[in-house]
Amino acid sequence: MVAAGAGLVVFNSFFYGALFVIAYALTMTLPPVTLPLGLLALPVIVLGGLTVGAFFLPLTFVYLDFRFGLPLLSPLLLWTAPIIYTAPESGVLAVINRWNPLTYLINIPRGWLVVGAGPQDGWFLVCAGVFALLAGLTLRYYRRAVPLAVQSLPQR
Repeated sequence: MVAAGAGLVVFNSFFYGALFVIAYALTMTLPPVTLPLGLLALPVIVLGGLTVGAFFLPLTFVYLDFRFGLPLLSPLLLWTAPIIYTAPESGVLAVINRWNPLTYLINIPRGWLVVGAGPQDGWFLVCAGVFALLAGLTLRYYRRAVPLAVQSLPQR
Protein backbone atom coordinates (compact mmCIF):
# COMPACT_ATOMS: atom_id res chain seq x y z
CA MET A 1 0.00 0.00 0.00
CA VAL A 2 2.79 2.39 0.87
CA ALA A 3 4.52 1.68 -2.46
CA ALA A 4 1.30 2.36 -4.36
CA GLY A 5 0.88 5.66 -2.52
CA ALA A 6 4.48 6.60 -3.25
CA GLY A 7 3.96 5.77 -6.93
CA LEU A 8 0.91 8.01 -7.03
CA VAL A 9 2.94 10.84 -5.51
CA VAL A 10 5.69 10.41 -8.11
CA PHE A 11 3.14 10.46 -10.93
CA ASN A 12 1.48 13.59 -9.53
CA SER A 13 4.88 15.25 -9.13
CA PHE A 14 5.67 14.74 -12.81
CA PHE A 15 2.23 15.97 -13.80
CA TYR A 16 2.43 19.13 -11.71
CA GLY A 17 6.02 19.68 -12.79
CA ALA A 18 4.86 19.75 -16.39
CA LEU A 19 2.13 22.22 -15.42
CA PHE A 20 4.73 24.50 -13.81
CA VAL A 21 6.90 24.41 -16.92
CA ILE A 22 3.90 25.26 -19.11
CA ALA A 23 2.83 28.07 -16.75
CA TYR A 24 6.30 29.61 -16.72
CA ALA A 25 6.46 29.37 -20.52
CA LEU A 26 3.00 30.90 -21.04
CA THR A 27 3.62 33.79 -18.64
CA MET A 28 7.16 34.27 -19.97
CA THR A 29 8.58 34.51 -16.47
CA LEU A 30 11.63 32.93 -14.99
CA PRO A 31 11.27 30.62 -12.02
CA PRO A 32 12.50 32.04 -8.70
CA VAL A 33 15.95 31.14 -7.44
CA THR A 34 14.32 29.15 -4.65
CA LEU A 35 12.83 26.64 -7.12
CA PRO A 36 15.38 23.92 -6.17
CA LEU A 37 14.38 24.32 -2.51
CA GLY A 38 10.77 23.66 -3.48
CA LEU A 39 11.78 20.52 -5.34
CA LEU A 40 13.97 19.34 -2.45
CA ALA A 41 11.01 19.83 -0.09
CA LEU A 42 8.83 17.32 -1.98
CA PRO A 43 10.19 14.26 -0.10
CA VAL A 44 9.43 16.00 3.20
CA ILE A 45 5.86 16.64 2.05
CA VAL A 46 5.57 13.00 1.00
CA LEU A 47 6.90 11.95 4.42
CA GLY A 48 4.20 14.06 6.06
CA GLY A 49 1.46 12.42 4.00
CA LEU A 50 2.79 8.91 4.55
CA THR A 51 3.03 9.59 8.28
CA VAL A 52 -0.63 10.54 8.47
CA GLY A 53 -1.66 7.60 6.26
CA ALA A 54 0.40 5.04 8.19
CA PHE A 55 -1.32 6.14 11.38
CA PHE A 56 -4.81 5.53 9.99
CA LEU A 57 -4.11 2.29 8.10
CA PRO A 58 -4.25 -0.16 11.05
CA LEU A 59 -7.44 1.48 12.28
CA THR A 60 -9.14 0.76 8.96
CA PHE A 61 -8.43 -2.97 9.40
CA VAL A 62 -10.07 -3.11 12.80
CA TYR A 63 -12.93 -0.64 12.53
CA LEU A 64 -15.02 -0.96 9.39
CA ASP A 65 -16.92 2.20 10.28
CA PHE A 66 -13.61 4.02 10.27
CA ARG A 67 -12.75 2.60 6.84
CA PHE A 68 -15.95 3.93 5.33
CA GLY A 69 -16.02 7.12 7.39
CA LEU A 70 -12.52 8.29 6.52
CA PRO A 71 -13.44 9.23 2.93
CA LEU A 72 -16.26 11.30 4.36
CA LEU A 73 -13.84 13.11 6.68
CA SER A 74 -11.24 13.76 3.96
CA PRO A 75 -12.90 16.92 2.63
CA LEU A 76 -13.09 18.30 6.16
CA LEU A 77 -9.43 17.48 6.78
CA LEU A 78 -8.56 19.13 3.47
CA TRP A 79 -9.82 22.45 4.82
CA THR A 80 -7.49 22.35 7.86
CA ALA A 81 -4.53 23.34 5.66
CA PRO A 82 -4.68 25.96 2.88
CA ILE A 83 -4.14 23.55 0.02
CA ILE A 84 -6.91 24.68 -2.33
CA TYR A 85 -7.47 28.17 -0.96
CA THR A 86 -5.53 31.22 0.19
CA ALA A 87 -4.97 31.27 3.95
CA PRO A 88 -7.35 33.74 5.61
CA GLU A 89 -6.00 36.56 7.78
CA SER A 90 -8.57 36.18 10.57
CA GLY A 91 -11.30 33.87 11.80
CA VAL A 92 -11.51 30.28 12.98
CA LEU A 93 -9.96 28.88 9.81
CA ALA A 94 -6.98 31.23 10.18
CA VAL A 95 -6.36 29.91 13.71
CA ILE A 96 -6.63 26.29 12.51
CA ASN A 97 -4.20 27.05 9.67
CA ARG A 98 -1.70 28.67 12.02
CA TRP A 99 -1.61 25.68 14.37
CA ASN A 100 -1.59 22.99 11.67
CA PRO A 101 1.99 21.94 10.82
CA LEU A 102 0.83 20.78 7.37
CA THR A 103 0.14 24.44 6.54
CA TYR A 104 3.83 25.29 6.71
CA LEU A 105 4.86 22.00 5.14
CA ILE A 106 2.73 22.83 2.08
CA ASN A 107 2.64 26.62 1.78
CA ILE A 108 6.32 27.40 2.19
CA PRO A 109 7.54 25.05 -0.58
CA ARG A 110 4.68 26.31 -2.76
CA GLY A 111 6.03 29.82 -2.24
CA TRP A 112 9.53 28.63 -3.11
CA LEU A 113 8.21 27.23 -6.39
CA VAL A 114 6.17 30.29 -7.35
CA VAL A 115 7.31 33.54 -5.73
CA GLY A 116 10.58 32.92 -3.88
CA ALA A 117 11.67 33.21 -0.26
CA GLY A 118 9.28 34.44 2.40
CA PRO A 119 9.43 35.65 6.00
CA GLN A 120 8.20 32.36 7.52
CA ASP A 121 10.59 29.98 5.75
CA GLY A 122 12.16 28.86 9.03
CA TRP A 123 8.88 27.24 10.05
CA PHE A 124 9.38 24.70 7.28
CA LEU A 125 12.44 23.29 9.05
CA VAL A 126 10.59 23.19 12.36
CA CYS A 127 7.64 21.34 10.81
CA ALA A 128 9.94 19.02 8.87
CA GLY A 129 11.62 18.10 12.16
CA VAL A 130 8.24 17.52 13.82
CA PHE A 131 7.16 15.25 10.97
CA ALA A 132 10.48 13.37 11.04
CA LEU A 133 9.90 12.68 14.72
CA LEU A 134 6.26 11.72 14.07
CA ALA A 135 7.36 9.47 11.21
CA GLY A 136 9.63 7.54 13.56
CA LEU A 137 6.89 7.20 16.17
CA THR A 138 4.30 6.26 13.54
CA LEU A 139 6.61 3.61 12.10
CA ARG A 140 6.93 2.00 15.53
CA TYR A 141 3.15 2.20 15.98
CA TYR A 142 2.59 0.79 12.47
CA ARG A 143 4.91 -2.18 13.05
CA ARG A 144 3.12 -3.07 16.26
CA ALA A 145 -0.44 -2.27 15.21
CA VAL A 146 -0.65 -3.97 11.81
CA PRO A 147 0.00 -7.53 13.06
CA LEU A 148 -2.58 -7.01 15.81
CA ALA A 149 -5.03 -5.55 13.32
CA VAL A 150 -4.55 -8.48 10.93
CA GLN A 151 -5.08 -10.95 13.80
CA SER A 152 -8.36 -9.27 14.64
CA LEU A 153 -9.73 -9.83 11.13
CA PRO A 154 -12.32 -12.64 10.92
CA GLN A 155 -10.89 -16.03 9.97
CA ARG A 156 -12.43 -17.82 7.00
